[in-house]
Amino acid sequence: MFTERTIQLFGKHSSLRTIENYLANSPTLRCPVPDVIDPNDFKHLFGDLVKHRTSESLELLVELTKLKNWYGRLTRIVEAKLVFYIEATVDVLNRDNYLILSMFARSLMEQAASIIYLNARCEKALEHFKKCKSKRELIDRIVELNCFCDKFMFGTKFFGKENKEALGLHDAVHIMDMLREGDKSAPGMLRNYDFLCDLVHPNFHSNVMFIQTDMEDWSWKQEQEFQKDMTVSVLDTINGTLGYLEHNTPKLFWSFIHDCDHFFSKILLSESAVQSLFAETQLTFSGDGTSRERAITFSVISMKEHFQMLEKFIASKHLSGPGTPVHTAESAGFNFSLLEFPEQKIWFKISKELEFYRKPAK
Repeated sequence: MFTERTIQLFGKHSSLRTIENYLANSPTLRCPVPDVIDPNDFKHLFGDLVKHRTSESLELLVELTKLKNWYGRLTRIVEAKLVFYIEATVDVLNRDNYLILSMFARSLMEQAASIIYLNARCEKALEHFKKCKSKRELIDRIVELNCFCDKFMFGTKFFGKENKEALGLHDAVHIMDMLREGDKSAPGMLRNYDFLCDLVHPNFHSNVMFIQTDMEDWSWKQEQEFQKDMTVSVLDTINGTLGYLEHNTPKLFWSFIHDCDHFFSKILLSESAVQSLFAETQLTFSGDGTSRERAITFSVISMKEHFQMLEKFIASKHLSGPGTPVHTAESAGFNFSLLEFPEQKIWFKISKELEFYRKPAK
């Protein structure tokens, strides 16, 4: 991946390992997308589960499915762009092209800010969902969020107003709004972005990278030490950006999908009031966790509920910390995990069908 020269110059910088880890983990941690369900095909897919539902419940299921589809697609689109930029970053770093490296680093930060912004908008909307008094109000809230996702996907600054309307396009979300949101979660993002802009724009940093400090020679070969120092600073921003995404992968790529799936499952399985969608489930489980055969299995309907039950279980047993996975296995449609706590090791089991709501098997 990195040339010998790059390793010689920057091999001690942690960004090189961060880049390698991000690319290695992307196919399993961030690329997979839940099955896309056609909202117009509910009656065929779910049969008896939906034929007696009220029109509002069915509409709610459709809008939730659209929302989960949107979030899965949009986050994976951003991830694809991130991977392409990272691969390009490796290439230009290997070719000593430090100016273009700065451009790619800035683009990386913009893509990271966009996914932080998308997640923040969806998480804030979720808090409003919980305050809804009726299914109609909840439907309207979800429709609003779906409209925002549509804008996120089809926003542009290129076309005029009339052409945008004719083409079904929208005004783009301003990148600075995304970066300001990103700076709330990752303090320093805006400052680092300004630095990268100064390296990319015809400003001080990009100018002095290509001329001697005494201004007597404009040969770009002359300021290699300064270029190296600037490159280290650029690598710092790449390291921070990718490190944040790695650390927050569950939140940015999966948590909201699990939320949508949880509410979808509740509505699909029960015709109940909207307030019950957000009610906490009581801790119930089977097994004692002493072996894989006696693994603890929570009574849950979604992945989100499994995580909630796991937190409650840990609290009820007064265990220290979330537990460290020391062994995993798959068998007969279940995932098994052995978690190690300071006090003991405990086996847990969860149906693979709960990873996210899948299309019913034909």
